[in-house]
Amino acid sequence: MHLIGIENPSLDLIEKVCINAKSNNFTTISEYLTFLVERDCETNEKPNEDEILLIIDSLIQLALKNTRRLNVFTMQELYTFCIKNEEEFDYPNWSSLDRSVRIELGKKFKAAILKHADKIEPGDDYIKQDGTNINNSALYKVTRDRFDLSRPFRPRL
Repeated sequence: MHLIGIENPSLDLIEKVCINAKSNNFTTISEYLTFLVERDCETNEKPNEDEILLIIDSLIQLALKNTRRLNVFTMQELYTFCIKNEEEFDYPNWSSLDRSVRIELGKKFKAAILKHADKIEPGDDYIKQDGTNINNSALYKVTRDRFDLSRPFRPRL
């Protein structure tokens, strides 16, 4: 068994752990610490690849549906907006997702909106990147202008 050492342990912290364990009806500190670790694992949800693609598809559809309520947004803002305002968006809270999943969602969302924009007809709404915020998170907006200067002009034959 490997023991973890604590340098300069705070007796106040140990006392708080003991009080919390006792108030939650645990008989040993070991039981309480096991409970805390298991609870933490449950809150860091890791959806599989198919679930991630479903989340992305739902985010795109709900962003297009809520054009008037969303101006410029990050993918995280869109996700939390959907959690709060859309019953059909039945996915874990943003804070419950594992950090690696949140990063993957951001990358896949960006790729998915580019694919979606390539498939639309002139005059249809689509999501496009609109710069970055101070945290270097991509900003998006729903727009209808089909002619985007970031895409090369394709002459019609």
